[in-house]
Amino acid sequence: MSSRKVLKVWFHPASPYSRRVLTFLDWTGLPAERLQVALEKREQKSENYLTINPYGRVPAIVDEDVDGSPFALSESVAILRYLVDRHGLHEWYPAGLRERAAADQWLEYASQQASRPFLDLAWLRILAPRFGMAQEPDVVRVQEEAALKKLHRELPVLQSRLAESPYLAGMRPTLADVALYPFAALHVDAGIELIKAAPAVVAWLDRLAAQSWRKD
Repeated sequence: MSSRKVLKVWFHPASPYSRRVLTFLDWTGLPAERLQVALEKREQKSENYLTINPYGRVPAIVDEDVDGSPFALSESVAILRYLVDRHGLHEWYPAGLRERAAADQWLEYASQQASRPFLDLAWLRILAPRFGMAQEPDVVRVQEEAALKKLHRELPVLQSRLAESPYLAGMRPTLADVALYPFAALHVDAGIELIKAAPAVVAWLDRLAAQSWRKD
């Protein structure tokens, strides 16, 4: 029997930040023990969990097979980069200077710009009510308008890029696609209309869901 320790991942299924890590594990086949954190019970603020992630958020990982001692890490993009280097999965995050810079450009854009309006709208429309945090209708309306304005600013960028390239950084998916996918996938539940404004984004979502790059 192997003595190799298993990667542990703490997550919540409603968190798209968690979904980034879980999606990467699913697409790469990396084994991990998945431990759900009940955000609705505020388990992320428990003393035990705060020893793993002192910021009290999900996701977080503990890799127990690094130099014989546990290694804890939080922040979804940092976790993705770590897993690539840890397991030599550089097809997801190239090692070459310019290739990595191109992937980083889209990874930063996905993380800092394009993901946010999807999350904001999903939070206002489905997640906040689910967690008992619904706000006054007038407040929700103003926040929705701001999120829609940002979404309409970012969709043309995504549409243009994905109309000319099957994935954000080129001909195969990278961490940039992993970072954006769980957020853009919220569009159905959040009632965000994409097919007319950004058909290339819908096609990209379909390619990723089908994992079509594996068939190339």
